[in-house]
Amino acid sequence: MSKEIIPETNPLQMQAMQDGNTSDPRAEELDRIVHSETFSKSPRLAALLKHICERTWAGHVDELSEQQIGIHFFHRPPGFNAGEDAIVRGSARHLRKRLDLYYGTEGKLNPARILVPKGGYVARFEDVASSSEPSVSERDTAEPHPIQILQKASKRVWLWTAIPLLAIAIVGFFLWQHNRRAQAERDYGSLLLWKTLFQGNRRTVIVAGDAALNLYTAYTHQPVPLLVYMEQRYQNDPAIQAISPEGPGLLSRVNAATMADLKLTSELVRIPYRLNLPTSDKDVEVRYARDVNQGDLQGANLILLGTSTFNPWSSIYDSNLDFHLDRGYEHYTFQVVNRAPRKGEVAIITKTDTQALTTVALTETPSGNEHVLLLGGSTMGSVYAAEHFLFTQRMWQPILSAATINGKLHGFEVVLRSDFVKDEVSNTTVVAYHIH
Repeated sequence: MSKEIIPETNPLQMQAMQDGNTSDPRAEELDRIVHSETFSKSPRLAALLKHICERTWAGHVDELSEQQIGIHFFHRPPGFNAGEDAIVRGSARHLRKRLDLYYGTEGKLNPARILVPKGGYVARFEDVASSSEPSVSERDTAEPHPIQILQKASKRVWLWTAIPLLAIAIVGFFLWQHNRRAQAERDYGSLLLWKTLFQGNRRTVIVAGDAALNLYTAYTHQPVPLLVYMEQRYQNDPAIQAISPEGPGLLSRVNAATMADLKLTSELVRIPYRLNLPTSDKDVEVRYARDVNQGDLQGANLILLGTSTFNPWSSIYDSNLDFHLDRGYEHYTFQVVNRAPRKGEVAIITKTDTQALTTVALTETPSGNEHVLLLGGSTMGSVYAAEHFLFTQRMWQPILSAATINGKLHGFEVVLRSDFVKDEVSNTTVVAYHIH
């Protein structure tokens, strides 16, 4: 049982928390959370939790509306439209998931809990009361009654009848599971690939591309480096005024994703369940490129949708790759540069105006402990070609078989060429691939 402690506004307790005095159990629990390994990977969420707790315990719950948090914590301008900019709701959702993860692992035995219930942004402190094990009742040592003997005999008969039926049910269940997994592998592609990306002991973060950023790069014909994107400095470019008569702030307020990204993401999040992988819903996160920071990606396997014009986070791993998509900003042409041509390969892979090029790559993070799947291409519709490759056995099987050595999947890169008509792709073929 848990008991809720109503927040008090005792100034001494607030001062104790500010001075680092752990006599306040609320301050102690908050300190345990923000300095935990779980929250060390996301300092922004730790800071948001501290902001919410301090306002709650000081009695300033009027400062914990979505509008006020957006202004005072996320530094949005007064009067910003929370309906269009979901930064507060999205961050609160990720905070609740991170708290669930913390209390399910390293905080499991904590004497207290700090929660941020859905429907608001006010912290709730709970003291976990210890529960004692029920005492074992004394056994009755009297001689059994004859009726009891008959009852026990009938139970034994029932038991010997039930055992074969239970065995049949267990065998049937495992056959059903085997057939279900086999069908899922046919529908969803290589089991080894998805086991590499969806692991029970590690988070998987799917990062969808920023279509508003692509609008800017298409208009200006110039890339936006990751650091500039993280700080949103390109929003000060006067060219944005020409793109949007509403002013430079529009692109920073609009979270725009392509239908191709949304469709593929909906398929990706189903994979652990369909393949019965040891991954829970809490282990898979879907993020929008603009809402990600470096700490969110640490210690996680990643699936990045879009090249650097859609998703600048993919530029971190470009140096790992042989195939580089050159967008040709000056003339807005598209080609894939093969930076390490092998025997018989061309150095430049080109396309016609009615074709699309797509790259699919599996690589590692700098630490070598996590894996990254990169999906990008020359058009928004290139994601459809990547999806076709990943979920079509005749396409992925030769590549992944070559990349599997002694049961371990190594890094690989694939270049696809497709016919491109009305934002859709067809006739997708593999034109080059490398195994690392």
